[in-house]
Amino acid sequence: MYRIAAAIVVLAAVTLTGHAQAPPRDATEQQTGVGSIRGRVLAAGTHDSLRGARVQITSVTGAVPTVVTDAEGRFVVPSLRPGQYRLSASKPGYVTTSL
Repeated sequence: MYRIAAAIVVLAAVTLTGHAQAPPRDATEQQTGVGSIRGRVLAAGTHDSLRGARVQITSVTGAVPTVVTDAEGRFVVPSLRPGQYRLSASKPGYVTTSL
């Protein structure tokens, strides 16, 4: 039996204070100078939500703990300091996608 690998589509919204294009989502983010990355992982082609996909965020200072998507493919990575981040999403049977 062959397993077809499909690509993963990641839709993410970045909310970091101090970033001109993304205002803080709540008062906590505004007061502490931290933000979050929220998004949704979908199968490319079908756009089906991918439950249980692993989302890893990495910055120049290291990796943030991995989060797992919920039943609707949604994820939240909280408490991030302003900076540049690399996001990757993976799930067995799908091609890992990085942004």
